[in-house]
Amino acid sequence: MSDLEQNTTMPMVGKSFAGAPFEGEWPALTTVRIMTGAKIPEGCDAVIMQENTSVKGDNITFLSLVSKPT
Repeated sequence: MSDLEQNTTMPMVGKSFAGAPFEGEWPALTTVRIMTGAKIPEGCDAVIMQENTSVKGDNITFLSLVSKPT
């Protein structure tokens, strides 16, 4: 998580839906798109609201600073 800064772009390796959680391999420096009501994948250390991102294909760019939840 400490690697994330404003305007960082990372590839999306999968999605987690309600009833269909993400269960694939989650390499470092990649993202998983989590839909409302979906299970948060194990190992997740930050959740960023969709409104604070830009999605282009399979790449997600963070439009605001990311801080670790307390």
